[in-house]
Amino acid sequence: TAISSTIDRIREVNAQWKKVLSRSALLQSLGSLLSTVINKIIFDVEDMSDISEPESQRLTAFCNSVSNLEDLFLPERAPGFSEDAMPLTAVYTPNWLKFQYLSNILESSLADIKYLWSEGELRLEFTAEELTDLIEALFADSEHRRRAISSLGG
Repeated sequence: TAISSTIDRIREVNAQWKKVLSRSALLQSLGSLLSTVINKIIFDVEDMSDISEPESQRLTAFCNSVSNLEDLFLPERAPGFSEDAMPLTAVYTPNWLKFQYLSNILESSLADIKYLWSEGELRLEFTAEELTDLIEALFADSEHRRRAISSLGG
């Protein structure tokens, strides 16, 4: 698939560039490349007017595949290195958190989405209008969906 080819290409670029770039420059460059990829995915998913359950599952799988690139952003191993080190992906990749939330939204229930909006940090990454469009694409028209949308305040 195009997603697999893109992931492979970013890994190849990492292997080539790590020989000539400083770690900081490498992470900035990879973050820029990855940001381009995820922005395209975010835009294309948000542009869909109807997302069936099988499509949602396929899109989630694509997002999960791209998310595996996060291993490129792990801090370098040093003496005293913790195995629990957090990847620096969100630092170097604009919209990374929005992309992670999109992946969650694609496989969430309406109740989960409402909770993430009201109690979580979803509103930091999505506008009410963007989330409304996603809910309308993912869920059939119903009173439950209308109540969820109205609770967004959008």
